[in-house]
Amino acid sequence: MGDDDSEVFDPDWHPFSSRAYNAVREIKPLYQAALGEFLVAFNSVEQTVYKLIGLRLRQLGLANFAEKIEPNSLSMALEILQALRKDFPGDFDFDFTRMKKLSEFRNRVAHGAFDTTVSFDKEGELVMGYKITPKKKHKGEPITPDQLKEQAALANDAYSEMVSTLISLKIVEAEKHLQSLPTE
Repeated sequence: MGDDDSEVFDPDWHPFSSRAYNAVREIKPLYQAALGEFLVAFNSVEQTVYKLIGLRLRQLGLANFAEKIEPNSLSMALEILQALRKDFPGDFDFDFTRMKKLSEFRNRVAHGAFDTTVSFDKEGELVMGYKITPKKKHKGEPITPDQLKEQAALANDAYSEMVSTLISLKIVEAEKHLQSLPTE
């Protein structure tokens, strides 16, 4: 045992004890729900970025190119979107810094090793954690369910902003199409 006061030797607790097993059973659903919430929200952001890129490229007459381009990461897609933004100021007024941070957080989650940690404090109260052990390039502290939910909320906000832009661009596209139709 080290100098860490949060962990106290408890002879009733060992990896196969019912107390530890119950602790893991208690925390696992919290992480499953929070992780699922974050990944669904993040995926919505990622897919909408790809749709925005494809729509803008098709509007530029680059439909064949739009079909071929498949960014292999959100950060690459964001770079493409930022390049398009330079040519179309005002179309993509997103918080790119927030989206890059979401992407980095997602990488920490997706590429980390999940490990449930269970210990007991001096009073015998359960101290649970779910540690995502990061790879060297994804350093950071263990991620809590609250952090996952917080990041999911940020992703949902980003998604709402992007969907508004996507709808606006589609309306512009529809208006141009209507104008190109022959009049009687």
